[in-house]
Amino acid sequence: MKNLIAFLILRYPMIDKKCCEDVTHSKVKIEENGKQVVFLNKDKNTITKVRVDGCVLINKTACDWWIKKNDIDASVLVELKGCDVEHALEQIEATFRFLSNSQCLLKRNAAIIVCSKPSRHPSFTTKLQKAKNNLSSQYKAPLHIVTGNHEFEIEKVLLFKGPF
Repeated sequence: MKNLIAFLILRYPMIDKKCCEDVTHSKVKIEENGKQVVFLNKDKNTITKVRVDGCVLINKTACDWWIKKNDIDASVLVELKGCDVEHALEQIEATFRFLSNSQCLLKRNAAIIVCSKPSRHPSFTTKLQKAKNNLSSQYKAPLHIVTGNHEFEIEKVLLFKGPF
């Protein structure tokens, strides 16, 4: 799947090219509502940024971004969230289902939620563990929740022990 944008548009004609962008920056920044995540790209390989929520999927539950690192056939789902991490979990899971049903999942996948402050309530902890287990067993994908704005190597985000 070398040209993800062409593949998506061919498979889903309703996806507008404006939802996708190929970049080769050394730092690929994703930001929204004061939250951001930066993916380091020291070799300046092509990274495809796909705006999912509100562009690929309109009026549906979905995460904010789908980032594909083309040289390693891997992707990261990104949700930038304030405090409602439970909703972020639903968005990540819904996007994984969409990508899987669309046969767009790549060889290696992961998800990261950037939030202000995750809940420490016991019921949330149980939901988080269930979501992590679900993504791990169904998609072999790690889920990471981080607070604050950070820079990550996509290869480390793909690891279950990652992203730092």
